Amino acid sequence: MNCAATPKPATTAVGADGVLRLERPFPEYALPRVWTWIEDFRHRVADDFSPKTLAEFMRHWAERKPFRKTWGVWRGEELGGLVVYEAWQPGVGTSHALFKRRFWGRSTTRQALELVYSEVFDSGVRKIVSFPFRGNNAIIALAKSLGAITEGVMKAQTLRDRKPVDVIVLSLFKEDFLRCRGSQQVSQPAAPWRAA
Repeated sequence: MNCAATPKPATTAVGADGVLRLERPFPEYALPRVWTWIEDFRHRVADDFSPKTLAEFMRHWAERKPFRKTWGVWRGEELGGLVVYEAWQPGVGTSHALFKRRFWGRSTTRQALELVYSEVFDSGVRKIVSFPFRGNNAIIALAKSLGAITEGVMKAQTLRDRKPVDVIVLSLFKEDFLRCRGSQQVSQPAAPWRAA
């Protein structure tokens, strides 16, 4: 495990980049911004079956809405991040995070994920799974800094630019997350919710 202890989470935090704030749910009026945030690096996070247009993205978002919890990540008055948790079954789900380039860097991304995952684990979840492409070293390192472990590699799992690409299975268990945070329990979220 490659984790480092950091301060306990809250719905707001002060870091090197200023005040970080989470709002749940992510504001729907800002969804088109997410589409523009990922334009420069879409090939790193999307396969050939992902939405190709803003209209497809909005349609996909609407279809998945009942199954997810979302958070907007703010630095001061600027919205620059989206974190999603989707329950698969009781206690287990998947997470996705997208940040505009100006929000990249662990002082924002790691801290935002700590805040969200603290709330998710407080709701009764025991495992959060993510599936980055092999070679997305920044995301893999970020997840491992939170306590995630590699549970496997799915060879030629999907297509990117019509070529087979491997996907890494990363799992973050509540106990490992807490160990990385140097804590035995996660703080109470401001507005509790129960995972499905």
